[in-house]
Parts: sequence; structure tokens; C-alpha cells
Amino acid sequence: MEKNIYIYFKKKYTGKAMTFELLLERLAARLRAMIENGETTERSFARRIGLSQPHLHNLLAGARSMTPRVADRILEGMELSAIDLLTEEERAGLAGPAAGERET
Repeated sequence: MEKNIYIYFKKKYTGKAMTFELLLERLAARLRAMIENGETTERSFARRIGLSQPHLHNLLAGARSMTPRVADRILEGMELSAIDLLTEEERAGLAGPAAGERET
């Protein structure tokens, strides 16, 4: 069943697979927005999650790759889960096809 949900989600919502890379891009964008809006600073957020400010800066600039472990620390620091990175339409797609819709 899990594979069928993935195929349905892929075809209906994105035309491509929901990837870890896409979720990481959204996570970095949300954190950059928080910093730009003055909700936090790179330094204070880095301290909160146990990273150095230069390391966090390089992650947000794309100069370093974000590991799943670091992504989890950032999510925790932002009090989010991975589901929060999905759009409403994508979240609805996780439930699978609506009654009466057929998967292909």
C-alpha cells in the first residue's frame, strides 16, 4: 500500500517525487525567513541546536550539505516536524486517493 500512496502522490501533486532534498530546501528557506524577519539570529539559533554559527551559515548558504541528523536538530529548534514542511495539498495527498478515485 505504501508504494501505491507514493505513486498517487507523485502523479497527482508534483509530477515528480517528493524528495528529501526538497524538504531540506524548504527547511532552510523557513529558517532563513525566520532570521530575515528578526525572529532569531544565526548565532542564537546555532547555539540553541548545538551548532557553530559558521556551520549553520554554510548550511543555509548551500556551501555544506545538511545531514538528516542536523535537519532533525533544526526541526526541533524550530518546533516543527517534517510534515510541517509540506503544503496543505501535499498533506492531503498523503492520505491516499479520495473515495472513488482510482490509482494508475
